[in-house]
Amino acid sequence: MISIMKQCVFPMLLFMIIQIPVFFVGCNLNNKSEWQEWNSQTVLKTYICGQVVLWAFLQLIAVPMILCRVRFQPLFVVFLIAAVLLFVLGCWRFRHFPKSRNMSIRKWFFSLSPVIRIVFLAALALILFQVLTYFLGQHIDQDDARWLAEANDALVYGDLMTRSASTGELIGTFDTARDVTSPWPVFYAVMAKMIHSDTAVAAHTVYAPVALLLSYGTYWLLASELFESADGRVTFLFSVALINLFFAGTTYTQAVFTLVRIWQGKASVAGIIIPFLIYLFISINKRNNKSDWILVILTSFAACLMSGMGISLGGIICLIFGGYSIIAYRIWNRIPFWLLSLAPAIGYFSVFFCIRG
Repeated sequence: MISIMKQCVFPMLLFMIIQIPVFFVGCNLNNKSEWQEWNSQTVLKTYICGQVVLWAFLQLIAVPMILCRVRFQPLFVVFLIAAVLLFVLGCWRFRHFPKSRNMSIRKWFFSLSPVIRIVFLAALALILFQVLTYFLGQHIDQDDARWLAEANDALVYGDLMTRSASTGELIGTFDTARDVTSPWPVFYAVMAKMIHSDTAVAAHTVYAPVALLLSYGTYWLLASELFESADGRVTFLFSVALINLFFAGTTYTQAVFTLVRIWQGKASVAGIIIPFLIYLFISINKRNNKSDWILVILTSFAACLMSGMGISLGGIICLIFGGYSIIAYRIWNRIPFWLLSLAPAIGYFSVFFCIRG
């Protein structure tokens, strides 16, 4: 019992505490108008923005450091210093936001019709069941073993992608080229060091439940753009949670990615990044906020961190949805932001092919 508490419960509690600074990091991307009405949607978006900012920054520093054969400890220190600075700046910005405190969840819940209240509670029950399943169980396959081996090599030996994931032997060259341009294992090494845990626990037990909640958070934001009424948003969330339980025809469906292996990079792309990008472009089509375009660029970098699939799909979504937004709504002054959102995919694809030869 003591061993379980030390290996799983304590790291989970520490990681949950770390999510508070993540929220304040997200405040750096909010504008004052978004905080005129301080509701649950604003708070949720701010928290997700914080995650995206940290993922994007890790991608920006990890790839050049890996290419330059920098060891893990300097990378961790640079990331930690930047995270602290962003946290302090976010606290300062949050303090100066004009907040109208209108975030009574109880009042909102009882404003729903009796049927929708039941649907909302059912959605929460489904999500809680899925989160507990992640915390108490795990799934392992070959990709997962490779990522965790690379993360463990970084954490224990300090070597970034230069050891064989199969034997642990120091080979001096990059073992897997796609993991250089999408260094998702480095995220687990950083996370494990921060919560004083090993990489397997960090990925399977700690990150997975939080990532699942993050995924449903992005779907709630997406629902807020798709439906004006609370009834529609609640029904949408319940439908997603229910469909995920029964949409497992193959190991590559979005439901399997979300409920079975969300800690894997491509699964986090499918469950978090893609719905968040769609949400951002719908928001851009309605309001054309500069902050949303900046978020699109950062989310594109975050997608590249997670997987090669994130590089390709992130670039494709930005190309199609961004191009449509500019042409359909004639927002020509946003073309530079659109081109910048395509730069991560183009740049990291170029680096990948150079490494691969």
